Amino acid sequence: MPLDQLQRKHYAFQNALVTERQKRQQAADLLLGDQKRLVERINDQAARLRQEAELNFYKVVETAVATHNLEEAEAVARRCLADAAETFFAAQYEPFSQGVQVEVTA
Repeated sequence: MPLDQLQRKHYAFQNALVTERQKRQQAADLLLGDQKRLVERINDQAARLRQEAELNFYKVVETAVATHNLEEAEAVARRCLADAAETFFAAQYEPFSQGVQVEVTA
């Protein structure tokens, strides 16, 4: 193969290599951006869930304290709060995990 043809192929190969590296970097940048957005959405969903849980749990404790005498109120509030936490998070687990699944596969 003549030297000038070999040089042209070498330059073409070098250019193709640079182009592919740029494409790989762009893909990596896109994936990193997607990952950051996904983490942000999940954190936002978790924050909303925590706020909802907090409001729910305050109501449970207020009801327990309001409906029992002082000696019983703490123990009743703890039992009611434990039951409420289990019920609340059990009910929220599937919708939350499905939402994450949708985000990940989108």
